[in-house]
Amino acid sequence: MIYLTSFKKSTGLPTGIGKWSAAVYQPKGFNYPKASCFDIRDFTGRWIRPREFIAEKEPLFMYRRTLLKLYKSRAKKILNWLGNTKGDVALCCWCPYEKAAQLQLEEWGSFVCHLFVVGEYLADYTEELVWYDSDRLHMAVLTQK
Repeated sequence: MIYLTSFKKSTGLPTGIGKWSAAVYQPKGFNYPKASCFDIRDFTGRWIRPREFIAEKEPLFMYRRTLLKLYKSRAKKILNWLGNTKGDVALCCWCPYEKAAQLQLEEWGSFVCHLFVVGEYLADYTEELVWYDSDRLHMAVLTQK
C-alpha cells in the first residue's frame, strides 16, 4: 500500500512503513530518501506548480493534465521505484502545512497538491492500493472543468 501524507503526519504512521519524500525539498529535521520519479520538475528543470496555470481557462484541469503527462512519461522509473520498495511505503509532501496550501485552505477551503495526481496515477496505472491521510480529503478536485 502507498500512503499519501505530509511530512508532519508521517511521524505518526505505524512502525514499518517506509517513508519517502515526494517533494523537491524536505522540511528541517527530515531526511527521507527521495522518490524522484514523483518530482514536480519536468526534464528541463521547470517546476510544474498550480500558479503556472492561473491564466488558463481551466487552471486546475490543466495543472492535473500536465502533471499526469509528466508521470506517464516516467512510467518505467515509477515501476522501478515500486519494484525496489519493500512493503508499505509513504510518499510525503509539505501540504497542507506550507504557506501556499494554508492560504488556499483559508480562501477556498481546499488546497492543490501534486499528491492528488500521484495518487491518481498510482491507482489507475499500477496495481498499488493508495491511502490518503485525512488532510488529503481537503485537496481540490482537479478533474472538474
